[in-house]
Amino acid sequence: AVCHKVFAQKGSLQSHERIHTGEKPFRCQTCQKAFSQKCTLQSHERIHTGEKPFRCQTCQKAFSQKCTLQAHVRVHTGEKPFRCQTCTKAFSHKSNLQAHERIHTGERPFKCQTCDMAFAESGHLTRHRRVHMGDKLYRCGTCGASFKHRFELKCHERLHGVDPAFHCNQCGEKFVEKADLNAHQKEHHP
Repeated sequence: AVCHKVFAQKGSLQSHERIHTGEKPFRCQTCQKAFSQKCTLQSHERIHTGEKPFRCQTCQKAFSQKCTLQAHVRVHTGEKPFRCQTCTKAFSHKSNLQAHERIHTGERPFKCQTCDMAFAESGHLTRHRRVHMGDKLYRCGTCGASFKHRFELKCHERLHGVDPAFHCNQCGEKFVEKADLNAHQKEHHP
């Protein structure tokens, strides 16, 4: 035993053990990303389908992940469950608390690869990188294409790796998400 946790069901133990072994037996058929838990795979697959089953009861905004909805609801409730142990300032999101705590520790984990300057917040590094790269901050390591936003680079990089699962049968263009293929077909091949 690695951590001595006890489980009532064998399946729960086996699921937990994958934390220690690193085994990821559940694979997304769309992008081939692997997961240790079936429920995590199912949650991930909604990225490709565009399904957003979790809806805010206050403003009706929909989310693909339950945890994202839970974080969003705090916008309406004003709840701030994450409290700094040093100065007791409270935050609605854990990531905001973590960024704040670096004020006290002086930690600067975000380092510029070009000039070695370091920053406490990732957004400050992103802003700094414009000094070196202009507006196109994100560069593909495979082909050198540059993008203004990280998500654009991430989508682009998938075209170099696993063959995208969705192909337009009229022009051959490739898509990682089915929703993007559908939008393309509506616009270009009605």
